[in-house]
Amino acid sequence: MSDIDPIYHNRIFLLFVAGQPVWGAANKAVKFSILHLYLTIFPSRTFCRVCYATMVVSFAYLLSVILETFVFCRPVQYNWDKTIKGTCDKNIMVGYILSGSTNLLLDVIVVVLPMPVLWKLRLPWGKKIGIMAMFSLGAL
Repeated sequence: MSDIDPIYHNRIFLLFVAGQPVWGAANKAVKFSILHLYLTIFPSRTFCRVCYATMVVSFAYLLSVILETFVFCRPVQYNWDKTIKGTCDKNIMVGYILSGSTNLLLDVIVVVLPMPVLWKLRLPWGKKIGIMAMFSLGAL
């Protein structure tokens, strides 16, 4: 922030605050689309339940991202306008770290979820590893 002209600070903070819920929604849309693909490809009842549970946790995560955007600082405008009188919770960094860790864990779950099913396929090793590698591309 020291390299940016102070007249632009409010705009940057405002874009950050506006972008957080949008990023959260886009992130969840990608996860939901992948999980929906899994539901279509792998019809096992247990597998489908795990997919739905992951969707519920992902939606709860989205709600937490939206809430954290507007709850940590009082008044809300202090998120983007540091010239007004206000405060932010002292644990704001802990909240962001927990949020990022939760998102990473959900990403790992979505990538790892089909692996046991793919491992059980009756295919030659080369094809099985190839299919598993294709499903793992989301980890990149």
